[in-house]
Amino acid sequence: MRMALGPLLLRAAGALVLMLLPVTGQGFAATQLPDSATLEDYLAYAEEHSPALKAALARWEAAAQVGPQRRSLPDPMVSLSAAQMERRTAVGLSQMLPLFGKRALAGGMADEEAAAAERQVEVARLTVFARVVAAYSEFVFAWQALASVRESLALVRQLEEVTLARYRTGEAPYADLVRAQVERGRLEDEVRSWEDRLPAEGALLNAAMGRPAASPLPEPGALSPHPLSLDERDILAEVRQTNPELASLRHEVAAAQLGIDLARRAYYPDFWIGMEYMRSGEMNRDGLGAMVSVTLPVRRERLRAGAQEASARHEAARALEQEAANLLEAEARGALFRYNDALRKAVLYQDELVPQARQSLEATGAAYRAGAATYQDLIESYRTVLSFELVLARAAADQLRHLAELELYVGRRLRP
Repeated sequence: MRMALGPLLLRAAGALVLMLLPVTGQGFAATQLPDSATLEDYLAYAEEHSPALKAALARWEAAAQVGPQRRSLPDPMVSLSAAQMERRTAVGLSQMLPLFGKRALAGGMADEEAAAAERQVEVARLTVFARVVAAYSEFVFAWQALASVRESLALVRQLEEVTLARYRTGEAPYADLVRAQVERGRLEDEVRSWEDRLPAEGALLNAAMGRPAASPLPEPGALSPHPLSLDERDILAEVRQTNPELASLRHEVAAAQLGIDLARRAYYPDFWIGMEYMRSGEMNRDGLGAMVSVTLPVRRERLRAGAQEASARHEAARALEQEAANLLEAEARGALFRYNDALRKAVLYQDELVPQARQSLEATGAAYRAGAATYQDLIESYRTVLSFELVLARAAADQLRHLAELELYVGRRLRP
């Protein structure tokens, strides 16, 4: 059972918790992004400015203040009475004393609920990071796709000039020139499409970091696959042991168990103790009196309903924990498969298929200029290069995004 944090300690812990959680190992960032911002800069900015993260921290701070309230004694009661005929006045002071550990149990429930809220800060932080990584990967993919399409457009324009020269000398038919012009128009339209998509992807990235959607973003660097050896058994074991959402639910179960104990204590009475100062004007005398009162828990139907409610809440908390464990394990398996699949594809295209496609394009271009290949052969070669480069960019972005998903499930950083 956790002890309640005092106000000063809570504020200090609230300021430090986001820096100490084991995902990036970095503290708060400056309010502005650097000109050559990397993914780490985006994550550090989101760590400081994300409204979702601030809300989770505020909920934890609020939950941590419940324990001291529940452990505290109720406010004492002051009474004043007067009797006109006897000219008697009295002032009394009484205090209720919940016995049988009721205050300790109520405080323990609050501590467990605060601990659950604290782990929800970790959940919020990891969720924000996963959103930033997903938005960043899409933003970088759009940049890389635009660069590849622009490169292909430049190549097609060169081919159009070559085809036009060959057409004028009678070495190429008019149909080849028309194909080149059509292909150029198609690529120009694709370039405009990717140029229009970039601001939308940038807006999503800004929103994930807690920035205004129209804030400018620097041009990102290219994504490259980062092979990691991730054992499925180790990943699933970490999900069960260190996932912050599961840890939060375990604290909820513990709080519900204390709620059952507290509901059982409701069958026992509470006490009131007090003293009263009395002054009699008629007899010109004064004196002190003591008072002891006992509550009578006779509403058995209400007490039984309270106990059944506490038991049902405990059962619900346990069921939610079990459901979350099963679901998180299944989702972690899926994320691990998607990561490995994207990584395999990215490595294959980066190391083999894209270089081979470029070599084939160079050979086909030389053959076309020598008259040994058709224009259709050339078009197919450059389309293959563009297609493979887009597949590589897509796989690298997916690999990074799915790795961030795995970090959300294991509760720690996996990226290099």
